[in-house]
Amino acid sequence: MTKSYRFLSAVLLIFLIPAVAGAQLLYTGSNFLEFNSIGGGARAAGMGGAYLGIAEGEMAYSWNPAAMIFTDKTKIGLQLASISDNNNSVIARRSYLYVNPNIQSLETKRDHTYLDFGGFTAPFYYMDRDWAVGGGYRNYIDMSFEYSNPGFNGTKDSFNQDRGIDAVSAAFANKIMDGIGVGLTLNRYIRNSEYNQYFGASTMYISPGLDTSLVDFWENANSHFSGFNMDLGLAADFGIVKGGLVIHTPLSLEQQVKLTQSLVIPPDPIGAINRVTITYDMPLSYSAGIAITPMENLTMAFDFDSRPLSKTELKKDWEYEIIPDTAYNPGWEDLNQFRVGLEYIFNSDFANIPLRVGFRNQPEPGDQLLSIINGVGTYGDQISTNLFSFGSGLYFEEVWFDLAYQLGSSSYDRTVNYGTPTIYEIKKDYSRLFVSVGMYF
Repeated sequence: MTKSYRFLSAVLLIFLIPAVAGAQLLYTGSNFLEFNSIGGGARAAGMGGAYLGIAEGEMAYSWNPAAMIFTDKTKIGLQLASISDNNNSVIARRSYLYVNPNIQSLETKRDHTYLDFGGFTAPFYYMDRDWAVGGGYRNYIDMSFEYSNPGFNGTKDSFNQDRGIDAVSAAFANKIMDGIGVGLTLNRYIRNSEYNQYFGASTMYISPGLDTSLVDFWENANSHFSGFNMDLGLAADFGIVKGGLVIHTPLSLEQQVKLTQSLVIPPDPIGAINRVTITYDMPLSYSAGIAITPMENLTMAFDFDSRPLSKTELKKDWEYEIIPDTAYNPGWEDLNQFRVGLEYIFNSDFANIPLRVGFRNQPEPGDQLLSIINGVGTYGDQISTNLFSFGSGLYFEEVWFDLAYQLGSSSYDRTVNYGTPTIYEIKKDYSRLFVSVGMYF
C-alpha cells in the first residue's frame, strides 16, 4: 500500500467520517428513539397514559408533583417495562466511495426488559399546613437496540447501543387551599451510553488510478449525558372532577462524546479519537389533564402533552480546531400527544380489581421519508403511531399489583431509486408490557 494511499485514507477518516457521524450521535438509532414524556405506573399505562388529572400516589412526581398533596399515606412502588417492538427500514449500504449502494430491507427488533420507574410519596403536616415530599428514578429516553444485516463480500454489518438517558427526581408539594395544591419536581438527567457500528469488507476507492482495498470500518461512541430542569405543577381535586397543569422548564441536555474510529487497512489500521460536546437546548413545554368520576368506581381521563421540539437548538463543540464548531436547528417536529383512558373498579371480598382501557398517539421528532432518489430524500407527514392499551390489577389493604399491555402499529411506503425504483413498506409494530408493584405505610 502506498504512502499516499494511507495518507488519503487518514484524511478521509479525520475529516469526512466525524463530520457525518457527529451530526446524529444521540439519534444514531432513530428508529428506536422514544421520548418518555409520560409518567410511571402500570395503572397509568393501562389507561393510555391519561393520568395527569389523577396523578396521586408513588409516581406523582413524574406526572404532576402538586398531586402528591392528595396522597393520604406514604407509598412506594416500582415499575418494570418489557419492550418487544418489531420495525423495518431500508438501508443504502455503499461500498465506500463512488459505488452504487447495496439496497436492503432491514428487519430490526427492540427486545429488552428493564426497570422503568421507581418512586415514593410521603405526606406530612407541618405548621398547620399539608405538605408532601417524593421523588424517584425514571428512564427518560430509551436508546437500547441491537441488530445486524448482510454486508459486502460475505460479511455482516452490526449496530448496537445500550441504556439511554435517566432522570433522578426530588419533588415537593403544598396544599394552598381546600382541593388545590402546588408542587415542584427537580429533575437531574444522567447516564452513560455506548454505541457501536461495524462495516465489514468494504471496497475503498480513494481516487482514479489508485488500487482499491478491502477495509473494515468501526466506530465507537461513548457518551455521558447531563442536564437539569424543573416541573411546576398545579392540581385540583373537587371530588367528581380532578385536574392538573404542569409546566416543564427548558432543558439544556449536554452530551460529552468520546468518538473512536478506525479503518482496518492491512497491514496496519488507521484510527482516530475525537471528542465532541453536543448541547440540546429544548424549549419550555406543558402538559394538562382532567379526570371525571361520573359514577362510583368509574373514572374517565383526558390528557394533552405539548413538546415544541421544532424550537430545539443544537450546538457541537469539537475538541480539535480543525473541525469547526456549529450551531443549528435540527428540524425536528413538535410532539403533541393526546391520551384518553377509562377505569372501572370491581369490589370483592378479598381485593379491589380494576379494569382499564386507553388510547394515545405516539409522535416522533422526524417525518416520513417517502422517497430516496439518487441520495435525495423527499419527506411527508410526521411519524406517529396509535397505541391502544388495557390493564388490570389487584388492590389489597396495604399492597397492590398492576399490569398493563400496550400495542399498536403504523406503516407507509418508501420509494428507493438508485437506477431501479423499488417500493418498500416501512412498518412499526409496538408491543409493551408494564408491571407495577407498590405498598402503603
